[in-house]
Amino acid sequence: MAFASGNSGSGNAAKAGAGVPATSRAAVPVSAQAPAPASAPPRVVAPGQRITDGLGNTIWLTTDGRHVVTTPLAPGEKGPAQEQAKQVLSDNFGRDSINARVFGGGGGVLYTGAYRGSGALAKVTVEVAGETLEAQVVTLAGTPGWAVYYVDGPAVRRDKETRQGASPVITGYTADGRVLAKLAPPAAAGK
Repeated sequence: MAFASGNSGSGNAAKAGAGVPATSRAAVPVSAQAPAPASAPPRVVAPGQRITDGLGNTIWLTTDGRHVVTTPLAPGEKGPAQEQAKQVLSDNFGRDSINARVFGGGGGVLYTGAYRGSGALAKVTVEVAGETLEAQVVTLAGTPGWAVYYVDGPAVRRDKETRQGASPVITGYTADGRVLAKLAPPAAAGK
């Protein structure tokens, strides 16, 4: 599965429900040597409930299976904020898999994506630039068969010589620590 960039959205998405603003928790680097801090439990939201991260991006889920992200305009840009949606409940998103979308620039990056499968997603880690970030998992009530995650992280430049550094490794876990799905660039797939 390829990584999706923040510019590859499917355009306009249907807005479901009235938005209820919320804020994100900050990214928590997790040291490989220290025990991982207790994970925040998955956050259950209403369809269309807006969650705003620390960079000004807004995330929400719809009842028809869309993971929507609205990114703020860069300084000096005019017009509406850019809204991008990915359809999670489609044939283009395999069962028991996780994807990644990356939005941002020099001030930081939003790592977000979705898991679709039979397991209950409880935790997601994003490994990038030598750090492991613990993402917030967000889901709709009930058992929709999918959930999303998000975390703000550092802006990373790819090393042109080694082609390392820019692509995150995403791992989704159950509450008991079992790996549900993993997405990694080819060089990191064996880790």
